[in-house]
Amino acid sequence: MNVVASSSLARAGPSRARRVCIVTPGQIGSNPRVVKEAQALHDAGFDTTVIAMRMLDRVEPRDQSLMRRIPWRLKRIDLRSRWRWRGLRVVQMAMRAAFAVSPFGRAAEVGFHASTLALLAEALRTPADLYI
Repeated sequence: MNVVASSSLARAGPSRARRVCIVTPGQIGSNPRVVKEAQALHDAGFDTTVIAMRMLDRVEPRDQSLMRRIPWRLKRIDLRSRWRWRGLRVVQMAMRAAFAVSPFGRAAEVGFHASTLALLAEALRTPADLYI
């Protein structure tokens, strides 16, 4: 955190606060590190957005509790649909197979986790000066 605060990113111009986007493959209710980072960045004057998943109903009450009190933006990608999850898993397995037989690193990125493409797409739609 100190590295970011001491960098040129911390010197926001007079027109707007610097934008930071934190991307996590988990839910915020089960990831206190992300919540603390987002809060610290917000408190330091950064325009902060967190992109997280929505997968587990048992974590949803904690997510809802946090969402009522956080001052920064939260974008959640809902993967609770069985069909969407299965579709992402099919893509994941295909990319793993492609990685196994070819030298393409891109296949490894997508093959690592089923939510990679959804997170990447949302991050690309979210303007930021720094992505974490």
